Amino acid sequence: MKKVSFGQLFRYKFDNLMSKGPPAMMSLLALMSLLVVAIAGAILWAFDIGPEGEAPLDFVEGSWQSLMRTLDAGTMSGDNGWSFGIFIHPVKSRALTFAGNDKIIVLAED
Repeated sequence: MKKVSFGQLFRYKFDNLMSKGPPAMMSLLALMSLLVVAIAGAILWAFDIGPEGEAPLDFVEGSWQSLMRTLDAGTMSGDNGWSFGIFIHPVKSRALTFAGNDKIIVLAED
């Protein structure tokens, strides 16, 4: 019996998840979005980054600010400070891409 590699197992599990339809795709997207928001909050907290002239953000506040920028792109217009903007910008611009995008498109066409 041939041993299955981690990559093959991951692709198999991912294909099975995507075959379950739009609810599974939206759930995966929501999970990935929350993961990106949590990572951004952790970075803001770990490096004591905050808006210019204000106290650094804690994890919860950093995550909240990241989530608000994900939901409302106009929120960023009032931000001051280079370091704050550089870490929060990818979340604001919804830079949530992952290797499964091509697979979602292929499955949607089938």
